[in-house]
Amino acid sequence: GGSISAEIGIGKRFNKNFYWGIGTGAFIPTSDGDPSIPLTSDFKVYFPLKSTSLTLGGIIRAGYVFNTSGDITVGSGKYQTTVEVLNNIMIQIMPTLEIPLSKRVDFNLGVGYTHFVPTKGSGSSGAFSMRTGFSFHKSPIRKPKKPTRDRGMQVTLEGGKVNFGSDEYDGGTGALVFTYKFNPHINLGIGFGGDFVSSYAEDGVKSLKIRDDGNVYHYNSDLDVSISAVKIFARGSYRLTDRRFSPFVACDAGVRIYSINDLYGYDAADDNSTIEYVLGKPSSMGFFAAPAIGLSLRTTNNSYLELKAGYSFAPGISGKKGEAEYDTNSFHFIHAASCKPLKMSAPFISLGFTHTFKWGEKWGK
Repeated sequence: GGSISAEIGIGKRFNKNFYWGIGTGAFIPTSDGDPSIPLTSDFKVYFPLKSTSLTLGGIIRAGYVFNTSGDITVGSGKYQTTVEVLNNIMIQIMPTLEIPLSKRVDFNLGVGYTHFVPTKGSGSSGAFSMRTGFSFHKSPIRKPKKPTRDRGMQVTLEGGKVNFGSDEYDGGTGALVFTYKFNPHINLGIGFGGDFVSSYAEDGVKSLKIRDDGNVYHYNSDLDVSISAVKIFARGSYRLTDRRFSPFVACDAGVRIYSINDLYGYDAADDNSTIEYVLGKPSSMGFFAAPAIGLSLRTTNNSYLELKAGYSFAPGISGKKGEAEYDTNSFHFIHAASCKPLKMSAPFISLGFTHTFKWGEKWGK
């Protein structure tokens, strides 16, 4: 049987005629069997044609192929034996044709021969081979270097993790932020986003009902709740230097609008015997402030990767105690209930991408 290969490689084209790189991937059998993993050294030769954009060439690959199959046991009883599945040395030679699809992408076609030599003993084998694939590279046309903009509108897309390292209070955060770059250091603007956390506390919800005939009903439940929040905030940041790699400080301040999933475990919101009736609904809105410090890397002249860590300060949205009296089926009840606080203050870490646009570059000049 044959095999289908799925591979990826990286390398350098030193000039118009020579390329060297390394590659790996998987050889997947078309019949029964486990895949094998090649690790190869790839040498390519190119022969550009003046009369066409097509490029003829050739490839020589040498590598080591790891077989992922375990040893095979055949026979039974005294005739049973174990056959070792060997790794192989691979050599592949084939002429190639390169077809440009754009200034940065080429389609490659190669047809040739692949030879395998086992790492132990004898029994080498060969196979007819065909390879197709795409190569991605820089454009051969050099573009003029864009200057770094000291002013202009910026857009930031970011996401991260809340309360990293804790299993009892864990979640994620994300935001889209629009700021104006006043100079190489100062940015101010507004942002929109969301936070999602899941909170857990043992015996987080407690309920006690006392009936007028002396019967007492206890209800204790773990607090296992998910909270999502839409947030609107203002942001200010200060980049300490204008170098490619620089520390920075930032702070967000605004409001969160909370949505809470079944906090008290109630059945009917309008039933006066429920815990929600006794405690009331938790606050659906709260202020927050989130100072942070981080590192900024300018990836292009006007684009930045920003990694930051900070702490979000916000009031809790529950932690109530309550008591209510009501009559049901000729009985009088006194119902007391409590819920542990749902903290909304927590550390966070996030990664963002920021780009400075030309729009607004001349404002204030």
